[in-house]
Amino acid sequence: KFCMLYESVILDGRGSWRDGSKEEALYRDLKVIRDDFFNHPSYLKINGRPVIIFYITRSRMPYEEGFNGPSVLANMRRRLGHNIYFIAD
Repeated sequence: KFCMLYESVILDGRGSWRDGSKEEALYRDLKVIRDDFFNHPSYLKINGRPVIIFYITRSRMPYEEGFNGPSVLANMRRRLGHNIYFIAD
């Protein structure tokens, strides 16, 4: 089995959480992961939910910069049409 590890540093310089541009960049990246990997028979799923691991979230996705984790992740699940199992450090 395999799953994707999303390095949060890839969002550096791609807008801000406050104006939604960074969330849109995250959506575009996760859409590629969904389209290219979620249907692979060896993609890791927990209780049928595809897994994505976020790395370095503490410094790259801070609440102080407008990141609202529960809201952003709920939006990603809704927009991508999957109940993604997110894991973050």
